[in-house]
Amino acid sequence: REQQRVLELGARWDAIANMDRSDLEKADRKELRAEVKALKAEAKTYDRGGTTIYFSTAGFVIIILLLIILL
Repeated sequence: REQQRVLELGARWDAIANMDRSDLEKADRKELRAEVKALKAEAKTYDRGGTTIYFSTAGFVIIILLLIILL
């Protein structure tokens, strides 16, 4: 459920970013800025601050080889 909401936030963010804002009135641009600010705040509540570890294939092979050699 949280993941779905995060995807919705991202979709809305993309829609705003790709929107042609040059023909909007000042009040409309102000509303969009407020919406973006609210989206950022809500997205921050879903950020758990976790650490992501990325392994490349070569790194994985090296780790396996080291385990074989050491064990």
